[in-house]
Amino acid sequence: MGRAEIIKGSASSIYGVGLGGVLNFQVRKAPYRENSFENQTLVGSFGLWRNATQFHYANDKVNITLNYGYQHTDGYRNWNKDTRNFFTGVIQYAPSSKQQFTFLLSRTSQFAQVPGALNEIEVSENPQQANNLNLLQKTRRNQIWTRMGLSHTYEIRPWLSNTSTAFVFFYDQDNPLLAAYLRNLYQSYGGRTKFVIEPTMRFLKTKWIVGAEFIQSLQRSSRYQNIFGTEGNLLAQADFNNQVYTVFYQSETVLLPKLVLTVGLSYNKVVYNLRNYTNTAQTGKKDFVPQWMPRVAFSYLWKPALNFHFSISQGFSPPATGEITASDGTINLLVEPETGTNYELNIKGGVQLNKASLQYECNVFHFPITNELIPQTSAQNITFFNNSGSTTRNGIELAINYLQNFRENHFLRSVRLFSNLSYTEARFNSYRVLDAQNQLLTDNSGRWLTGIMPWIITAGLDLFARKGLYTNLTFFYFDRMPVADDNSAFNDAYPLLNWKIGYFWRWSSRWASHLQLGVDNVMNEAYSSQMAFNVRSINGQPPAYFNPSMPVNVYGSFSLRLYFAEK
Repeated sequence: MGRAEIIKGSASSIYGVGLGGVLNFQVRKAPYRENSFENQTLVGSFGLWRNATQFHYANDKVNITLNYGYQHTDGYRNWNKDTRNFFTGVIQYAPSSKQQFTFLLSRTSQFAQVPGALNEIEVSENPQQANNLNLLQKTRRNQIWTRMGLSHTYEIRPWLSNTSTAFVFFYDQDNPLLAAYLRNLYQSYGGRTKFVIEPTMRFLKTKWIVGAEFIQSLQRSSRYQNIFGTEGNLLAQADFNNQVYTVFYQSETVLLPKLVLTVGLSYNKVVYNLRNYTNTAQTGKKDFVPQWMPRVAFSYLWKPALNFHFSISQGFSPPATGEITASDGTINLLVEPETGTNYELNIKGGVQLNKASLQYECNVFHFPITNELIPQTSAQNITFFNNSGSTTRNGIELAINYLQNFRENHFLRSVRLFSNLSYTEARFNSYRVLDAQNQLLTDNSGRWLTGIMPWIITAGLDLFARKGLYTNLTFFYFDRMPVADDNSAFNDAYPLLNWKIGYFWRWSSRWASHLQLGVDNVMNEAYSSQMAFNVRSINGQPPAYFNPSMPVNVYGSFSLRLYFAEK
C-alpha cells in the first residue's frame, strides 16, 4: 500500500453503502526509472521475526512492484503464536498517455492461536495466561485471503474520462473457536465504473462524476462441534448469496471564485438470499428497502491558507453476514440496516514562515445513527447482534503540525512536531431491552456508547539529520472505554510511548542500506487494546473482558537494496 485516504462518516454519494467512512487505498508505485531489489529482516521481542522482499521496476510504460514476506511471533501470552505469509503484486501498463491498465494480486495466509479473554482477577494473577476454555478447545484461526483486480483508466476526450474496475475476492476460513468449529468459504466478484465529465465552461464551472457498482458474494458457512480442536457433529450449514447494487452521482460546481458546492446522490439496493440446510424454516430472502443517499457540501477558501468546509451526508449500512448469524449458527433475519446523517464542519489552514511551516485543522461533527448494531455475548458465550435503537456521536478533532527546515550546513535537515486530539461524546439515545413478553429488562438510554473512547491524544517529535540519521518519538493517550451497554464495566485509560531511531545510507550508485531500532510501550504500561464487549458472567466468575497487550518490547531491522543499472 502506498497511500490511504480516510473519508470519515457517510460517503455513499460515490462509494456505495456504508456509515463509518471509506478507506481509499492507492497502490504503491515504483519510483520512475527505478529498477531495484530489496530485502528487509526484522527481529523483536517475544519471538518476532519477519522477512520481506521487494522488487521495483519502472519505465515510461510499465510500473511493477512485487512484495513477498513471512512473519512469525510467539506472542506475549500463552497459546498466542501467529504466523503469516503475504504476497502483493501490482503491475501497471500505460500503452499511451491517455490510458492505463492496473493489475493487482494479493494473497495472505494466517495461522494464529487464540488465547481468549481474561477477567480482572486472571489479569492481576498472570496476564500472560490463556483462557482455560480456549486452551481446552485449542482455539485458533487458519485463514487465507486472496484478492485480484483489474482496472482501466481511459481519457476518452480532454473533458471526459472513465475508470472501470473488475475484482474478485476469496476467503477460506478453518477456525476452531469456543462456540463451534467454523469452516467458511467466501467468494465475491464485482465491478465498478466511473465517468468524470469536466467540460470547459465560462460560468459555474462544474465537474460531474457518474457511475455504478455491483458486488455479488457467496458464502458457504458450516458449523461443527468443537471437540478439543477437532470437528464434531455438524451443527449448522447455510449458504448466503448476496447482491449489492449502487448507482451514484456527484457534481462539484464553482459558484464563486472561492466557493465550491458539492452535491451527491446514490441509489443503493441490497438483497440477501439465504439457504439453511439444517434448519429449512430459516431459508428465505432478505430484501432491504432501497435507499437514496444524498450529500451536500460547501467549501470556501477564505484566504490562501484558510479553508472552510461544511457537509451534510446520509449513510446506510446493511448488516454483514456475520451480524445476521450468531456464533452458534442461529440466523436472525429481523436485523435491520443502520442509517445515519453526518453533519460536519472543517477548518484548516497553514502559515509559512521562511524555513518553517505551521499547519492546523479543526473538525466538528454531529452524527446520529438509528438501528445501530451492537454485539452481545450470552451466558453460553454465544455472540449475536441486535439493533440497539438510536445513538449519537458529537465530537471535535484538532490537529497541528509544525515543520522546521534548516540551512544546508546544519547537522539537522528538519524537525517536525505534531499533535492530534479528538473528543467524542457517544451515547445511546434510545436503547430498551425487552423480554419475550415485552417487559422491560434494561434501559440503557443516555449511557455511553460501548467501545468508544471519549478522548484520544497523539503527540510526536521527528528529527531528521543530513547524513541519513533520524529518530522519532510518539506518545498516545487512550481514554477509558465502556465495554458493557449498561456502563457497568470500563477499560481503564492508558498512555503509550514508542521510540525509534534509524540510519539510511547510500554506499554507491547501486547499493543502499537502512538500519532501524525501536522500542514500543517504553513506559511498560499494562493495558488491553482489544476488548470483548457485553460479556456475561460464567459460573459466578467476573466477566472476561480483557486481552492483555504486550509490555515493553524492542525490535530491530536491517534492509539492503540493490539498484540495477538502467538499460
